Amino acid sequence: FSAQAERSHSAQSPYQYVMLCLGYENRETLYRRIDARVDKMLEQGLLPEAQAFYSRCQQAGSIPTAAQAIGYKELFPYFRGEASLAEAVESIKRESRRYAKRQITWFKREERVEFLYVDSFPNRRALLEESLARLAKWGVVKGGTAFEQ
Repeated sequence: FSAQAERSHSAQSPYQYVMLCLGYENRETLYRRIDARVDKMLEQGLLPEAQAFYSRCQQAGSIPTAAQAIGYKELFPYFRGEASLAEAVESIKRESRRYAKRQITWFKREERVEFLYVDSFPNRRALLEESLARLAKWGVVKGGTAFEQ
């Protein structure tokens, strides 16, 4: 097994790829968007969904791996009466922001990654054009504009 793992790490990938990562230069903008997304998830039924899942876990007598997903595990203390709903919601937002930070850190270590900061573009068309230019730089697409592709 270790010999196979060594060979697979040393082999050159036959694929040409580049990752485009969209982010926000202003971290506070990112965090506001995460908070707004959590609020929207709650409006769209996260609380009853998580309550039903929690009930199934209680009936089964076991906690599956899915129960560790952000949004579920932070609500469980609320269902047990150990935290208020406001505390549980703030915990979801905080853990989501931490997860985003870990993702950013992980992607920054990658060699073939291009970061595009949404808040530095005047509109989506400009963002699309820059995305295509970055892909062209890596040889993934031909040059030109999105509307010529």
